[in-house]
Amino acid sequence: DPWDIRIDTNAEEAAQDNQLNGLVVVDGMFYVSGGNNGDDANKIYVFNGDGQLQREFDQFHESRYGMRDLTWDGSLIWGADGTTLYGFNTDGELVETVEGQARSYRSLTWDPDHELFWSADVTTDIFSTDPEGNEGDRIEVPDEIRIYGLSYWADDPDGYNLYIFTRGEADSVDIQVNKVNVDDGDMVLVRELGVSGRPGGINITNQYDVYSQVLAGIVQGPDRVVVWQLEARRDWFLLEPEAGEIAAGESQEFQLHMNAAGIPADNELEGEIVFTHNGVGGETVIPVTLNVVQGEVHTFRILNMPMGWNAVSVNLRPDDEDVEVIMSDLVDAGLLIMMKDGAGHFYRPDYEFNNIPGWYVDQGYMVKMRDPARLRLDGISVLPDRPIDLEEGWQLVSYYPRIPVEATLALSGIVDQLDIAKDGFGNFWVPAWDFSNMGEMREGQGYYLKVNQDVELVYVTEADDEAALAGHRSVYDDPGQLPLHLVTGENMSLLVMTDVPPRRSMEGINGGIDIGVYVAGELVGSGVLRDGVCGIAVWGDDPSTGVIDGALDGQPLEIRILDEGGLRSVGFDVLAGDVVYSTDALAVISLDASALLPDEFAITAAYPNPFNSNLRVDYSLPEAADVELSMYDLTGRLAAELVSGRVRAGVHTALLDGSDLASGVYMLRLTAAGRTSQVKVALVK
Repeated sequence: DPWDIRIDTNAEEAAQDNQLNGLVVVDGMFYVSGGNNGDDANKIYVFNGDGQLQREFDQFHESRYGMRDLTWDGSLIWGADGTTLYGFNTDGELVETVEGQARSYRSLTWDPDHELFWSADVTTDIFSTDPEGNEGDRIEVPDEIRIYGLSYWADDPDGYNLYIFTRGEADSVDIQVNKVNVDDGDMVLVRELGVSGRPGGINITNQYDVYSQVLAGIVQGPDRVVVWQLEARRDWFLLEPEAGEIAAGESQEFQLHMNAAGIPADNELEGEIVFTHNGVGGETVIPVTLNVVQGEVHTFRILNMPMGWNAVSVNLRPDDEDVEVIMSDLVDAGLLIMMKDGAGHFYRPDYEFNNIPGWYVDQGYMVKMRDPARLRLDGISVLPDRPIDLEEGWQLVSYYPRIPVEATLALSGIVDQLDIAKDGFGNFWVPAWDFSNMGEMREGQGYYLKVNQDVELVYVTEADDEAALAGHRSVYDDPGQLPLHLVTGENMSLLVMTDVPPRRSMEGINGGIDIGVYVAGELVGSGVLRDGVCGIAVWGDDPSTGVIDGALDGQPLEIRILDEGGLRSVGFDVLAGDVVYSTDALAVISLDASALLPDEFAITAAYPNPFNSNLRVDYSLPEAADVELSMYDLTGRLAAELVSGRVRAGVHTALLDGSDLASGVYMLRLTAAGRTSQVKVALVK
């Protein structure tokens, strides 16, 4: 039950140290900081889960009490002496030091949600510190609260993530646990613990017991390690949706996600789905058991396939690799139109023809459905780091990891050999042009890869650090105003670029420029040019239909832009490839700058108007010029200078902070190349 004591052991006696202060749990071991009775070097003591001393090592400074609290950031243990933060590994090796700016680090915890430290002294407010040591936000603490330990629990059910080990004003007040909402500073009392002694450092963790979240802490006098139960571990179990309304005669599908990450092998977790409702019966209880094993297991996968073409794969070796056996239920239901592999083999049940050798785990497949359907495959799972042998050229491959991973990260191990990667929707990543709109690779999807030499693919699921992760991002394009072409199973990739800011009249509803690709007057692809770049899948004809529903090989591509005057063709320069349709080709173009440049020299907008303090001014330049954009009062006196210098052609924005100006009417004046544009604005405070 919550707040039951799991362990209460005399660590002072085991360590022969009566100055134990900080505590953190890593991989089931207690790391406890001690002052070593004020003699010699301060120590870090390592206890096992039963409270038995295993080893010790010196701290990295020498003071009366040593590190007063410890925390774990997922890679290093952190403690502090004065304003210096020390990061060290579980072998006791110092890895990093940070000079902090906060007032005190007596109590210390790592916040993984905001990637910063929270710290405090007994009677101070709580301060945040970023990983470089810079002081940030402060949380005010009532005068009666005395802080001895901090711990951050990301999964607190109430959103009060920062826990405080404390006592009240008088010694007679019991050791307490309070918690704080770090977003608004609100603090609530969680519990009085009913134990004797003085509080020390705390750590909320599931590394003491893989099945539970616990609060482990130091209680002094004598110095003990005490562990309280908080709740059974829930992060392995996620039900969606958790609540809703079902109309009479209707049904609702629920999805249960079970995640074994961080749970050691040969463990079993149990839970229940409890379905309560106001209909007949009132309640249904479905027991759930998750058995966590090491390595490959016999299991199944469900593929959800919408109508039309789907690029699919499964991360298991099917029990029966015969595609006719695997697809038999879909064929019997009249749902399967056609299936293809990456080598051009195909299965047409209507013609009773099949030359696909089999469903192989490392390959992806294209499946065309008459209506949406689900397909179950049974077999032996494969691990996410199993290699896939790629041959020079194109192939359609499987995706092994169970978790979604940004494509540029997942494929980063072969970036030097990768020419282009594509998903089944025509989104692509071209490393040579530093462009991706693929987003995350996902279980169940198949992916096209073109490599310039034979190479072994091992999917990467984690970046080495946050800085590396920041380099693996895709450009996500919202749909524009032009229609999306249906997936035909055949496409080429078109990368559109420009370094010219477009005029405002060309921007669509999402702030970008709608671009359409046409052949013989028919739309075959569309996208939105934003921040000077856009990736477009140009769809080819689907040979399995009796009509022309896409581009044919050799047809030239026409580029059109949608603006306030409608669609119009624009010119472009070819940077790579040929701008004619060819399945699986790549073309890169740069739009003709003259097509995007504004027609007029003018201040095009000033808003809000009237303004209170901040004013945004938009202006357009048909050509590059030396520009002066200033604001004058009605006597002609200069009130503010917004822009002065060389500005390139295009649409631009300038911002004015008028907080120091007096209320009144002012004149904005834009001058360049002998021309002037003026707009009157009013400042009202």
